[in-house]
Amino acid sequence: MPADTPVKVTVVVPVYNPGKHIEPLIESLRRQTLPADEFEAVFVDDGSTDETPGRLDELAAEAPNVRVVHQPNSGWPGKPRNVGIDLARGEFVQFVDQDDELDPEALDHLYRRAVETSADVVLGKVVGRGRSVPVSVFQRRDDHATLASSPLISTLSPHKMFRKQMLDEHHIRFPEGKRRLEDHPFVVHAYFAARNIAILADRPCYYFTRRSDDENNSFQRFDPAGYFNNVEDSIDVVEAYTEPGPLRNKLLSRFYRNEMLSRLSEPQILNFPEDYRKELFEQTRLLSGRRFPDAVPDHLPLPNRLRSILLRAGRLDDMVEFARRCSDVRANAELGDVRWRDGRLELDVEATMGYHDGGRVVWVPDGERFRFDPRLTDDLFRDGDRELDSAERVLAQATADVTVRCRETGAEWWVPSEVTKRLAPVDDTGAVTSTLSVAATVDPSALLGGAPLSPGRWDFFLHLSFGGLVRKARVGPVAAERLTLTEGGVGGGSRLRVRPYLTATYGKFSLDVRPVRLRLTQRGLVVPPPAEPEGGLLPVRLRSPAARRAVHRCGVLVDAVVRGLPLSRARARRYTRRLHRIARRIVR
Repeated sequence: MPADTPVKVTVVVPVYNPGKHIEPLIESLRRQTLPADEFEAVFVDDGSTDETPGRLDELAAEAPNVRVVHQPNSGWPGKPRNVGIDLARGEFVQFVDQDDELDPEALDHLYRRAVETSADVVLGKVVGRGRSVPVSVFQRRDDHATLASSPLISTLSPHKMFRKQMLDEHHIRFPEGKRRLEDHPFVVHAYFAARNIAILADRPCYYFTRRSDDENNSFQRFDPAGYFNNVEDSIDVVEAYTEPGPLRNKLLSRFYRNEMLSRLSEPQILNFPEDYRKELFEQTRLLSGRRFPDAVPDHLPLPNRLRSILLRAGRLDDMVEFARRCSDVRANAELGDVRWRDGRLELDVEATMGYHDGGRVVWVPDGERFRFDPRLTDDLFRDGDRELDSAERVLAQATADVTVRCRETGAEWWVPSEVTKRLAPVDDTGAVTSTLSVAATVDPSALLGGAPLSPGRWDFFLHLSFGGLVRKARVGPVAAERLTLTEGGVGGGSRLRVRPYLTATYGKFSLDVRPVRLRLTQRGLVVPPPAEPEGGLLPVRLRSPAARRAVHRCGVLVDAVVRGLPLSRARARRYTRRLHRIARRIVR
């Protein structure tokens, strides 16, 4: 590829001693459906000392759309990414880490979405393989997302597609040197500079992978003072682009919650050595008073408001005790009924928050308001006004969502649900608890962003927030004594067998999805009938008085069926040719 040839997308990969872990990424780039002459990959080798430099040079010699830059080690990904931006010939830049992967259709779909929506930033759905990933931002497709209307601030990793012209015009680059969170100010700056931001939530694009040797940089212990200095870089960007008020407080609360309070919460703070715990707590307290006005923690739900009280008062021992108590809280998701209706699977789930001993998280009346569960707060909080909430706010902040996750790939998808919330008494003292009834509807033919469920095992999860406590749990066990689970079929555009079942050990709810296996017999091609969702076989006659007409009819039928199967193009062609050959022998 000539050096001055423009392309649609430049993939920038900072590289340092990945060894064999870079091979899945290389393979995913080779499998991209975007033609090779329409994108390039720029690998910036940041002083690797293993066999990587030679491997990358070998790759560049084989692939015209691959470029490799070797430079002395800079200590962190910021400088290699900046070098990649400066060298990029693409209209857009997509950042990928050395041990992650792109979906084969990622670049094609991300670029087309950017063009269709005139977006300067496109977020592609991410899938975690042994690593947690943001879920809420990918709940639905959004062609015009903003920091005010969308949870964009929840994901500040750089693994997105950015318009190169925007990066250059606004001088958006990564901070360089050995430092943490170098991606946060870059992404926040891009969010503010973008004319439009699009979220591609209806198909997986990026796969985060936790390495088997557990050497991802983000898993290493950090220096608290240096870390929080880096947090302030993102705060500077937020303050530069906003005025004091609700939007600024909302954005700052993200850093207060994620980068600060979460590290002083369960289970993290309970696992830290005592000396490190003290240092982390003190540096967090200093930053809290230096950069976060009172309106920011007040903006948070419980229990983070309570954690903030302890933090600002310097009460480390009480912070540890509160985390210990909260660690006993879990979400419960009892499955009520499951039924098929018009080709869709309907689930009734009762969502509650409780303790391992079976008790429930409660609210205790205090005048016209409610005090948070004494089991969590007794003897810890003296500022009573700060731990009181109205019944309306308690219910408003309680949320329950259902997702389904493919056991083989890790891809997770939101299930359309309707939630009914109520406060129910638990005893004669007036204490109440929140119960959320979730009615979820699974359409196997269109759940994956309009596409059918792919073959495999699918597990159901409940995401529950109650009183500011956020928990995730598998759906199940079953509340009823007996539950009838029947197999369903998906016809029309795809042909799948969908079998609901309960896991043998814990009774969790899952789906077993398998493609229909076609059979050719002397009587004809055997396929399942779309009109009979619980199974059965429909023989389709292939014989005809005129052999040519019979072969034609067979070909039309085979083509229609194969198009509906979840097969790759190459496998579909091979499958079609094989069926045609068998059909011709039957006709003869």
